[in-house]
Amino acid sequence: MVKASTLLAAAVLPLLAACTAGGGSGQTRGIGVYPGDPAESFAPELKVDDTFRNIALHRRTAQSSAYDFNLTSQLVTDGIIADRVPPYLTVVTPDGALTAREREWTIDGGPYSFNGLKGDKSWIEYHWNDMEVGADTMEIGGVVYHGPASSGRYAIEVQVPGDGGWKTSGRTAGSGWGKRAAQRRQELDPNKQSGATAIGEGFTVSVPVDFGKTAGMRLLFEAPGVENWEIHEVVMKRDGKPDRNILPSADFGSAWMSDGGGEQWV
Repeated sequence: MVKASTLLAAAVLPLLAACTAGGGSGQTRGIGVYPGDPAESFAPELKVDDTFRNIALHRRTAQSSAYDFNLTSQLVTDGIIADRVPPYLTVVTPDGALTAREREWTIDGGPYSFNGLKGDKSWIEYHWNDMEVGADTMEIGGVVYHGPASSGRYAIEVQVPGDGGWKTSGRTAGSGWGKRAAQRRQELDPNKQSGATAIGEGFTVSVPVDFGKTAGMRLLFEAPGVENWEIHEVVMKRDGKPDRNILPSADFGSAWMSDGGGEQWV
């Protein structure tokens, strides 16, 4: 037994010497960690660094909501420092504020999108935040639905903010709508029992206006006997040329803005 123990000790001592010879500290990187010798490992190591930097720069983001399709959360990590409130648009009708998807339907230049208004007297308001727009002529087009009681007379007014309320900047009035819109009819009876329908007729009017620059605008529509309005195009013109720089996307602002209050996150 003494001889066997001596042989075992003689075998273990060279092994221990080999384990401690590679690393100066005599310690491996841990059980099961390869390579065990720290001198043979080229893996990155976590070290204390007191340098402040943007670790979110150019990273992908997620968001709880966004006010529109411009003020989204990727602008939080784009590295651009904003020093002002970003431009954005608010559009309101008698039914309330329009959603992000609907706000630009009348001013985006698309011929098929529109905002709907109800009744023989209605309105739509535009509020540009942190930007202004200007025009000398407003061109407004769409489809109006009227019943047999319609006289064909109408008045369309462009208003801008004034002292204590809205003031008239331009107005047009007349009779007749132009041409009947093909296959445009609406049921007046929600239960579809009476057979009464409203005929759709297209219209396009030009309204000279006298404001230079404004951050707000209200379009007032009035026509006896009208059931519904579809406002397809609101074109702001200066010197006969349309101005498409009335969208907030024309004036870039690097910031995220949530759609509403409450708890929001990025």
